Amino acid sequence: MSIKAFAFLSGMMSLLIITKSSQAIWALVIALIVYLLTYFSQAKQTLTRMFLAGLCWSCVNIIVWSCYSGTTVSEPVRANIDGHICSIPGFSHDSYRFDFCIHSIDQKRLSFGQRNRFKLTWGKYVTPPEIALKAGQRWRFAVKLRPPHGRVNPAGFDSEQWMLSEGYGGNGYIKSAILMEHELTLSSTYHYLRQKVFDYLSAHLADVPNKGLILAITMGERDQVKTDQWQLFKNTGTSHLLAISGLHIGIAALWSYWIILFLWRLSHRLCLTVSAQKAAQIGSLIGAFMLLLLSGLGLPAQRAFIMLFIFLISRWSGRNYRLASVLSIALLVILIIYPFALLSASFWLSFFAIFIISCVINREVSEGRRVTEWLKVNWYLYLALIPITLLFFNLLSPVSIIANLLLIPLTSFVLTPIAYVASLVSIVNSYLASQLFQFASLVIDLTRWLQTLLTSFDWTHFTLSLHYFSIFLLLLMVMILLVPRKLVSKAVLLPLGLLFSFSLLVSEKENSFEMIVFDIGQGLAIYVQTPEGNLLYDTGWGKQQYAIAGSVLLPFFEARGIKRLDKVVISHGDADHAGGLKVVQQSLQIDELIAGEVLVAAQSQNCHSYTDWRWGNVHFKFLSAELSGDALPDDSLPSNNLSDNQRLTRHSLSGNNSSCVLSIEVTQSNYDAPTESQTPLTKAGPVEKEKYKILLTGDIEKRVEKKLLAKGIGKYDVVIAPHHGSKTSSTSEFVERLNPRHVIFSTGYDNQWKFPRKSVVQRYLKQESQIWVTHQQGAITLKIAPETGAILSSERETQPHFWTSQY
Repeated sequence: MSIKAFAFLSGMMSLLIITKSSQAIWALVIALIVYLLTYFSQAKQTLTRMFLAGLCWSCVNIIVWSCYSGTTVSEPVRANIDGHICSIPGFSHDSYRFDFCIHSIDQKRLSFGQRNRFKLTWGKYVTPPEIALKAGQRWRFAVKLRPPHGRVNPAGFDSEQWMLSEGYGGNGYIKSAILMEHELTLSSTYHYLRQKVFDYLSAHLADVPNKGLILAITMGERDQVKTDQWQLFKNTGTSHLLAISGLHIGIAALWSYWIILFLWRLSHRLCLTVSAQKAAQIGSLIGAFMLLLLSGLGLPAQRAFIMLFIFLISRWSGRNYRLASVLSIALLVILIIYPFALLSASFWLSFFAIFIISCVINREVSEGRRVTEWLKVNWYLYLALIPITLLFFNLLSPVSIIANLLLIPLTSFVLTPIAYVASLVSIVNSYLASQLFQFASLVIDLTRWLQTLLTSFDWTHFTLSLHYFSIFLLLLMVMILLVPRKLVSKAVLLPLGLLFSFSLLVSEKENSFEMIVFDIGQGLAIYVQTPEGNLLYDTGWGKQQYAIAGSVLLPFFEARGIKRLDKVVISHGDADHAGGLKVVQQSLQIDELIAGEVLVAAQSQNCHSYTDWRWGNVHFKFLSAELSGDALPDDSLPSNNLSDNQRLTRHSLSGNNSSCVLSIEVTQSNYDAPTESQTPLTKAGPVEKEKYKILLTGDIEKRVEKKLLAKGIGKYDVVIAPHHGSKTSSTSEFVERLNPRHVIFSTGYDNQWKFPRKSVVQRYLKQESQIWVTHQQGAITLKIAPETGAILSSERETQPHFWTSQY
């Protein structure tokens, strides 16, 4: 059964390979034909049929999703929606955020198959709600709905994949709202009752120091967990303790089993009616189901409950199923019910962990060896989950094995039971419940002390980005370690280990130039890497406590192992260019900060008087420095009595026109022709020497463009469009003079300014420039190497998936 389930899973893996619904249709047709042909074969084709069944099921789901995914909203649209709040609202960054289950859009009921759950934001610019937002409330909203579109970058969180795996139809923000009369439905009633429980517990936890962590452990609500607390769990590899998943469902089932077993055995009559063992098993199922309801029916918790249910059914059937067979059946059921679970990291982590435990643990453990067996399981579990953790998070935590050895028992047998007992006791005795919650908080303090102690070492956690092939080899070696010797000889570990070591030595050519224009929303962030140094130009949007750099730039730097930046250039002080500077400063060492305007947050050199420099064959020059001595047409202020920084920005005291204009010239020689699938900057063909010119323009407008024209600016191969493609920039004369082969617009999806403007795009098209737009194509990467010349590519093209192809 295990091999059959693995064959079905292998077929389902086509979800990760198929990039378009048309491919899914052809794959389905071919798979069905082959499936029918297997019936005429003399040999047994069970595994082949299971593989084809998995392939067919994945193709069917891709086709159905493609047909229905756009029927709710296929593009940004304003609409009036009716529905109810189907999650406990959270508040952060001056905005409310919650899930909203839509009943109708513009008075049209949603049809079967349409995803009706949307992530909505009630921002600070909208009139605040007159009453507190609660789960289960029915509202009529005037909203701007968007399909599940996200930012696509070389590293970081894939929100499109996550929304697909979690069943969301999209997101949106509220324009106006009307509270409606409560409509009695199963869903709204469930969420209403869960909100009541949450409010009840929150009231009793008002004076408890670790309120947020207790709510996370008991109900899975993590909005009140502080950033530093969350970081401790992440760095020690114990963040799974804050998510209601398999561990918590198992704890609930285990404690329910023990309690019911003890109580049932007290009554001889009950034992004669139903055996204590069976009653305890039913009780464990009920306990797990109650926690599932309390946690908000999260998908990881649902999967864990299904596994528990199948395990108990196998016990009640009277047949002696092996644990591997039970797990295989559970895997098949979950893949059939939740086919897109394959896209979730939690699915792989939980199933792989259970698989490892089933391989390692002995069926019967003597009394004296239980501790040894526990240590053995945790050691193998730690080793086995390394490749999965590297695949999804690029993170390796050597202290996680110690942290989990200490904190899992502490959470399972002390903290969680106390928290749930306190919740129940609060119904009859508030004082006793308060004392129990305070004790739970002390246990959390002990947990945090242990975590802080473990993270005090320099080797707490490492960021490690490996190639997929290296991770596959690592996973293969782990699997060979686990399986019995009679199946696979351990001798094959030696050549696999050598191959793995060799794969670590293969890296990017050190003599290449790379520039990445990040898909960072409505803003700009560009990373430049040369063999001799690196540079970050702008940091994207940010304000006060939040910056997009935290979810786009930092994951990229962590994945690349970048801890230091030679130069950071902030083109000017606007929030969409300088907003992420603080986040970058807190996470990386910055050797030199250069800016076009005076920065309040940091001391910087001014680009308008900065001398040009060279890193190997790459020459950098601020063209805006050439304008520093010239007054712009409407800049007649005298230069006397100005501060140093003001004098350096003499040509444009503030605003967009103070942007640093950076020219980059890369000289390469003896390169080979690019392949047909690549996008070259120049006509393919070997040459002795080639120069590539790149222009980073910030937010300059017409006035600065005129001065650059007057200074004799020439042609460029790649241009970052000034001011994101606004009408105030990219004049016809400027575009004609630059005559770029490629122009890149860094813009946000569905931005309110409609950037890039069509008239501006047309000017570049008139010059036969190839257009690149970050919100349409994801991050744009330019690589220049002697072997290949210059190649431009987009993240959506290099990492295609069926859920991103529609954008």
